[in-house]
Amino acid sequence: MTAIFRSFRGRVLLPVLLPVLAFSASPGAGQEPPIFPSITTTPTNRHEPGRFVWHDLVTDDVDAAKRFYGELFGWGFGSTPENERFTVITLNGKPIAGIILEDEAERDLPTARWFSSVSVEDVDDAVEAALDRSAEVDIPPSDLPDRGRYSVLHDPQGAALVLLRATGGDPATSAEYGTGEFLWTELWTRDAAAAVSFYEAVLGYDSEFTGDETRRYFILSREGQPHAGIGQLPPVDADPAWLPYVAVGSVREIVGRVPELGGEVILPPEAISRGSAALIADPTGGIIAVQEWPMPDQGESDAKEDR
Repeated sequence: MTAIFRSFRGRVLLPVLLPVLAFSASPGAGQEPPIFPSITTTPTNRHEPGRFVWHDLVTDDVDAAKRFYGELFGWGFGSTPENERFTVITLNGKPIAGIILEDEAERDLPTARWFSSVSVEDVDDAVEAALDRSAEVDIPPSDLPDRGRYSVLHDPQGAALVLLRATGGDPATSAEYGTGEFLWTELWTRDAAAAVSFYEAVLGYDSEFTGDETRRYFILSREGQPHAGIGQLPPVDADPAWLPYVAVGSVREIVGRVPELGGEVILPPEAISRGSAALIADPTGGIIAVQEWPMPDQGESDAKEDR
């Protein structure tokens, strides 16, 4: 499920992540909080702390993002009359993510960016633990009526993360991941071991080192269930960030369509271990990874890389 980058080709791959601008102003007296829909269509009333349960793309061109991801992954999109700045991303009628419109006048960065939300037992406790370990909290624990209680922080190395206790519970897990589903989430950071210690303390993860002398990689789990990975950034000018992965049937087919849809291939399969993943950017600048799923066996992937 993990894909270890072999080479970053000397370019900045990951944008600097700032607070989600649509969430940035805490409601004052007499103000209603913004409406963001529930992350489940049917309440599950179950929470799985440590699992990444939602992703939001912040962009100033929602239409361009919809065209790109709709054609590439078969995603659908739904409007939210209560909040004209929010679009629900659906797959087979099920909500899986969102798009938040960021006004061009508000932009501090030239590119869009994805934000990942992790389920937590108690947002306030997690924020307190993060602050005790030198994190910066951009949005303190706050309530969104339909979404739940949340907070946005930067870990000590600067990676942004949304903590969420979802109203109605977390979405049900997929028995088998299909094309277009979010499959995995990875943190790429400058000091992987330090990041592991931080997330063990703040989110209650257990960690397992699965790397070697040339690549440092850790799996983060809770109660034996893997939820995320942490990898060591090579010495290039790239900022730590959480990176979502989307499952695809053929990573090479997907990569071949990215340029014609206005996106960019940042890391092709040939630059990634086993050749079964790639890093791409949408036309608005949002960076996301695609992972072939089920993963090819080692013999098959080796044959592809030798061609």
